[in-house]
Amino acid sequence: MPWKFTPGKLWSPHGNSWPASSGPWGKGRLPDGIYLIERPVLTREKGMIDNNDLGWKARLVPQFKTERFALLIHPDGGVAGTMGCIGISQPLDTRPLYNELLHTDDRLLIVDTSPAEN
Repeated sequence: MPWKFTPGKLWSPHGNSWPASSGPWGKGRLPDGIYLIERPVLTREKGMIDNNDLGWKARLVPQFKTERFALLIHPDGGVAGTMGCIGISQPLDTRPLYNELLHTDDRLLIVDTSPAEN
């Protein structure tokens, strides 16, 4: 079962979820489609450190043609919002998400930001 990003949430294949957003900076939110999630790596980059001083990022590789690049999942530190990445909203301890991304074999992410049908 794949990961899923919908407006306001990132869902793991195990049913866990985290508050998340994408955009509005740069070229806006992440394009809808299927991505491969690379294993997360630790970082000290500004804006990618959670409230418990854990900094990390996981690269997203689009499985479709797009001009967008440098798309990531990371803690949304600093100014709220991202430049197209999936930012995990603050305040939040992101270690459980980091660990799940690090140890899961489920590497696909479905991004679907279309409004839900009634």
